[in-house]
Amino acid sequence: MINPVKISSREKQVLELSASGFETKEIAKTLNISENTVLFHFKKIKKKLNSTNRTHAVALAICHNHLTIQDIK
Repeated sequence: MINPVKISSREKQVLELSASGFETKEIAKTLNISENTVLFHFKKIKKKLNSTNRTHAVALAICHNHLTIQDIK
């Protein structure tokens, strides 16, 4: 499925870490950003993908080829 939605490289990093089981605090520490910034990225991601939560956002990102199983560590 081709999706015209553009996910930034930082948003992709946030999605990858979330898909790997990282929580907000862990994502922030790994990416050297604040927890509020992580939450801001998730807000943008959920709006772009029209998702209801993080798990749904990860699933949609995979379905729309923004993430692959290989991206998830």
